[in-house]
Amino acid sequence: MENTENILRKSPIGQNKTKMENKNSCSARVHERADKGFGPLNGNLGRSLLCGLALLVLVLGLSGGVSAATITVPDDYPTIQQAVDAASSGDTVYVRAGTYYEHVTIGKSLTLQGEDRETTIIDGGGSGSVIYITANYVTVSGFNVTNGEYGIHLIGNWAIHHITIRDVIITSNDNVGFYAPHSGGSHLIEECIISNNGRLASYAHQFRNSIIRNCEVFGNGGSLSVAWGSGTLITNNKVHHNAAGIHFDSMWNSIIENNEVYDNGVGIKVGYVGHDNTIRNNIVYHNANGISMGRPNVRSNKIYHNDLIENTIQASDADGDGDNVWDNGYPSGGNYWSDYTGNDNNGDGIGDTPYSISGGSKQDNYPLMSPMNVICEDVDGDGICDEDDNCPNTANPDQADCNNNGIGDACDDINPDAEEVCDNIDNNCDGQIDEGLVQNCGSGYCAGTQACTAGVWSDCSSAGTDCGVCAVCDSSGSCSAYDETQDSDCSATTCPGDVCGGDGCGLFIWCDYPVSVPNECTGLFTCSAYSCDPYATCGPDIDGDGYSPQCGDCDDNDASINPDATEIPGNDVDEDCDGNVICDSSATWKNHGQFVSCVANEAEALLDAGLITEEEKDAIVSAAAHSTVGMPDKSKKPGKGKGK
Repeated sequence: MENTENILRKSPIGQNKTKMENKNSCSARVHERADKGFGPLNGNLGRSLLCGLALLVLVLGLSGGVSAATITVPDDYPTIQQAVDAASSGDTVYVRAGTYYEHVTIGKSLTLQGEDRETTIIDGGGSGSVIYITANYVTVSGFNVTNGEYGIHLIGNWAIHHITIRDVIITSNDNVGFYAPHSGGSHLIEECIISNNGRLASYAHQFRNSIIRNCEVFGNGGSLSVAWGSGTLITNNKVHHNAAGIHFDSMWNSIIENNEVYDNGVGIKVGYVGHDNTIRNNIVYHNANGISMGRPNVRSNKIYHNDLIENTIQASDADGDGDNVWDNGYPSGGNYWSDYTGNDNNGDGIGDTPYSISGGSKQDNYPLMSPMNVICEDVDGDGICDEDDNCPNTANPDQADCNNNGIGDACDDINPDAEEVCDNIDNNCDGQIDEGLVQNCGSGYCAGTQACTAGVWSDCSSAGTDCGVCAVCDSSGSCSAYDETQDSDCSATTCPGDVCGGDGCGLFIWCDYPVSVPNECTGLFTCSAYSCDPYATCGPDIDGDGYSPQCGDCDDNDASINPDATEIPGNDVDEDCDGNVICDSSATWKNHGQFVSCVANEAEALLDAGLITEEEKDAIVSAAAHSTVGMPDKSKKPGKGKGK
């Protein structure tokens, strides 16, 4: 793989060794503010950034009167390129989620906005530049840019500037993810993922007055590399599992700070002729080489307040006896080295002996005894370590916890945006419990309302209302409560005076009722029948044959047995519950012929009634004829044995 230094040497700027100068000029007041904001070491960086910002504000102010339009893909145009071609400077091209197989060239100042970077995909089909930008003041946001030779490519005309790449995934491109050869600077790359690109995560030449922040860079064949620029800031990025991490290739007056850099070949490298840069407050661990000053002519860089933990080579400085500085003096201190073995006898947090840097005689004169920065998991990315986060899986940067239960409002059922429910809890943290909670209950005659008090719903306001025959509304609003006090829900009924099973009124009438039953809801009497039924059901009827035991059913588990059933002869069953079994074989018969005659007569009656067939009648009679019913018991006849 060709490194960025070789690329630079082949480029016109590398061959001619052109000296890039910051031609911007600011007022003395801006210079003063820059020096205060960035410190004396980085005053040039501060002035560059502030001057660039002032120019941007001026340009935006001059263009304030232009009316911008929004063009939507695929609503207005089927392809992104067609929409871009149709747009005017200052317009927004909005692209709905989907996969678009095309190469997009942007030659005017506009915003290209995807619906969602996970689902709005521009696929380059394995070749070319997926997005090629040839104009200034272009913003690209909300896309997955993939499967090209280059992901996002800026034209190399030495002058392109003010390109913003925000919330974009640049992944799986064969060569370079973000490629900006000979750019003009003032670029912003933020909230991006740059991953699994074949050669380099980025190569940005003339990367001046630019920022790369809050990105994750991983799985790339090379580094996050910027070159031949000044006034640039790389901050708050997570850079891991790449062939190389962050590379300042011939950068000057720039800063690398607050990054987490791990499991790379080289974690952070300043190469070629890089000088006057600051590398501070980074967590650098598990790399082959933690921080490297890569060449003898890499000079006047300052490296301090970094945590270097378990790198194979913690740091190296090819400048040897040169003027790179590996600490920030006393008492500010230098860097934390996990393999430092010195002591801190005065307890000031700084080791008493220097830490030696590989590659020459350079050393950190004030090594820190404990890490300067915090290494922690932050799953939700809100800047709070999971172990300290009261809501580790949902962003809750202010750690708001209205009920002080240790669970952040962002993931607690109890929070200021919660709906109050009837549970005796202040669900919305307004200092009141179950306030104003009223709900409807019941329907029809029983329609009413319930109020919540101390987590309990009151009885439905319709409770006790007459809702039908011998019934009132219950506490829940159902018409199911039995009422014995109603006197006029139905007409008076009369029960049979002698036996059950005769004509009577009512659905449930016990046999021991008096002859006259008033129209009150007493006992088990139910006055829901307004006219007399053919038969009174005198109690619970288990087998559903219309008779209960109180009404003469001698077997309430068999529906074929009841006072209205037809007796079947010869089966020893009292079907009609009259206490007799017709032609009972267990009875005493005068003779066998009498029994057979009885069976034959009953069978004929059944045949006439259509209850059995001729064949069944013959079978019944034949069975009786072949039985011994009514025959003498021969076993009791005296024998004729011989006497002795």
